Amino acid sequence: MSDLDATYSAFAAAHGLEQLQQLQAGPRTPLLFESKHCQIEPAARGTLPGGASGVVGHLAYQRNKKFRFSVAVAEVPVATGFAPRVFCVRRGRKTRDDEFYGFEARYSKLWTESIDLNERFAVSTSPFQDENWMRQLFSPVFIDWLATETPGDFSFELVTAPCSAASRRTTPTRQGSRLSASRPPTSPSGSAPSARRPPEMQMNRTGVGLISFFLLAGLGLIVVPIVLTGASQVSGILASIGAIWIIVALGLVLYGRRQKAKGEHQDSIFRTGIRGTATIRGISSHAEINEMPVMKLKLDLDIPGHGSRQVTTKETMPVFVATRMEEGLVLPAYANPQDPGDFILVW
Repeated sequence: MSDLDATYSAFAAAHGLEQLQQLQAGPRTPLLFESKHCQIEPAARGTLPGGASGVVGHLAYQRNKKFRFSVAVAEVPVATGFAPRVFCVRRGRKTRDDEFYGFEARYSKLWTESIDLNERFAVSTSPFQDENWMRQLFSPVFIDWLATETPGDFSFELVTAPCSAASRRTTPTRQGSRLSASRPPTSPSGSAPSARRPPEMQMNRTGVGLISFFLLAGLGLIVVPIVLTGASQVSGILASIGAIWIIVALGLVLYGRRQKAKGEHQDSIFRTGIRGTATIRGISSHAEINEMPVMKLKLDLDIPGHGSRQVTTKETMPVFVATRMEEGLVLPAYANPQDPGDFILVW
């Protein structure tokens, strides 16, 4: 038996948990999706410290190097309907979101009302999240616990009902189990509403890098050959290539602006639109963008005052969201009062 197996075996025995060689957790959250086959190995299942039923175990995945986590996975049924997802990720931990997004409209937004919390964690949620519920979840007591008592490498991810907590450790920690509370804390009195920030385009280092590369390389192909060799056939060919690359850079800028406008329009519908429901009647996917499936959804869209209609829409979703799309699932929807066919889905 390896040291890792022995550690979890002793933890399971000490807390009355059922020891498992491995557990297929499914791609419920971004971290679980990262591991091969969404596998926790070894694992222990039962009533965790704190009273919640769940699983603790070891999760590992390989990218540029080996990453290892101790994880706790528990159900939080009361969260269903309040928050499609909440990610509280320690500062400095890179996620796939950091690496692949360049210009897409955000599928999440940062929640920054607590200075103390944001010094240690990046907290993100759906761009169409009820901010009052976020204030209830992140009460002063919970914020103080996160900021002062959690391990330095602690994070948690809440997606619909399942909640997983993770720490970059090789032994289980009691702190992680405390996230499986059965109900959100009460709202702090006197909470002041914050200014809403629209889900702007995700212009991160990937997008900036692409624009900078094509723009600077294009200018270099135009200027450098002429400076070094003067006007010649070769410099003319290189200048033509450079001009094409500059056009590509400008095209990327225009695409980014369009994505920004799309995000602002969706936020406007969320703020001023009519809330209704969308029931999934059909699902298909035949393409991916940045390793996210493009889901084609056939929906029964029901908007109060405008009746029900059948519509089809395409949504680019993270894998952990796409895997829970199924026929019969009812999603919240917000529609433009002037044009009910102009709507957004909350997933």
